Amino acid sequence: MFTNIYQMEGSFGNAQKGSALIMALLILLVMSIVVMGMATDSDLDLKISRNLQLKNEAFNNAETGIALATEALRHTVSTCWEGDGADEVPEDFFDFSPKYRLTANSSFGDICDLSQGDSVNLRLYYTEDNDKDDLISVVDLSVFYDNPNYKKGVKLLAVNINEENRAEAIIKSTMIAQKAIHSSFNVGIVSESDITINGALDEDFKGSMHANGEVIQTGGGGGGKILGDVTIVKEEHGIYNEDDDSFEKVGAEIIGKKNYGEGFRKQIRKIEEDDLIFWREYAQDHGQYYSEDVTLDNISNDEEFIFVDGDLVISSQADMPRDITVIASGDIDFRGSPKWDDAEDDYDTVTTSVIAGGDITFAGSGEKHAIFWSNGSFTHNGSAKIKGSIVAADKIQNPDVELHGTFEFEHSENIDNAFLPNQICIDQVSWTELS
Repeated sequence: MFTNIYQMEGSFGNAQKGSALIMALLILLVMSIVVMGMATDSDLDLKISRNLQLKNEAFNNAETGIALATEALRHTVSTCWEGDGADEVPEDFFDFSPKYRLTANSSFGDICDLSQGDSVNLRLYYTEDNDKDDLISVVDLSVFYDNPNYKKGVKLLAVNINEENRAEAIIKSTMIAQKAIHSSFNVGIVSESDITINGALDEDFKGSMHANGEVIQTGGGGGGKILGDVTIVKEEHGIYNEDDDSFEKVGAEIIGKKNYGEGFRKQIRKIEEDDLIFWREYAQDHGQYYSEDVTLDNISNDEEFIFVDGDLVISSQADMPRDITVIASGDIDFRGSPKWDDAEDDYDTVTTSVIAGGDITFAGSGEKHAIFWSNGSFTHNGSAKIKGSIVAADKIQNPDVELHGTFEFEHSENIDNAFLPNQICIDQVSWTELS
């Protein structure tokens, strides 16, 4: 019996040892689970953090994309499209590819290349309602023109796509398009060829210059600065100095941006035959029409619209009244220094327009307030102050802008003339995230 009791005690002792071992194993197992759980939680936190980071980056990419695309659309629509209707836009008008690249077909004028940042697969769509499943690829923006409700806005969706071709982020943008004066008149001085200022700037040049050729400004003294941008499209050695970020042939200090190269080429609105037909018929019915070359010694204050089928000479005795549009299918030549009523009273809004199918030439000093628009060259000899805009548009006529003498310029954004071309431009832009 004792043996049995001993055996029982031994068995009990062994059982105790076994229980302790099991407990130890259980504790180790629990600790392992806890450690693994902690590791899993930590890894999960990292994954959540990483996913949030990726999501934020995706939305940032989409937001950046819609911002860049919006700027490109604003630039392209306002520069390349005119009137109330537009031909169907070809499918290659916009090329959306990685790095936010958006290119307008060069046959439409401007080339907008907005490449920057790391590569991202960005897609842009537009839709006329809030259903994000009903997306149409942007190949035709005639909605700006053909949609009678365009003032309600055009909705654009930018979608950031991951490597698995799944949408990671969507940004909705609403654009409000409105009519405005053509962008060619909202710069300052614009030339399809060169801009040459041969003389000192006594005062600051209050505006920008854009030349699809080059800009040359010489003349000592003066001390005036160019407050706006200077854009030179012509690419030629010596035009731009990278060392000090300057244009070799522009003597005055440039406060605005210095743009250089073919990528900044601008489609300038030239005077078309259809324009001349419309103006001719309007003058015959509502204004003063001359069927051949003419010299005007006097312009009545009652006259609001003059059209000459040929060349026009305006003598020094003729005053230029306010609210008048003077057009010639040929050249317009100002002799001496006619008085400009706009300049006498210094109105904020420029309402006078001088339009020539050929050249516009001044010989004489004085102050002029007007929009000067020619297919040919614009040439001014003599000291002058001009308030308004100068546009020399038709590359076939090699239209330079040449200013000789002490010169002062002030661009006016306040233009009110019904006979200047309008266009559709994007006026308001806003965007929000979509879940």
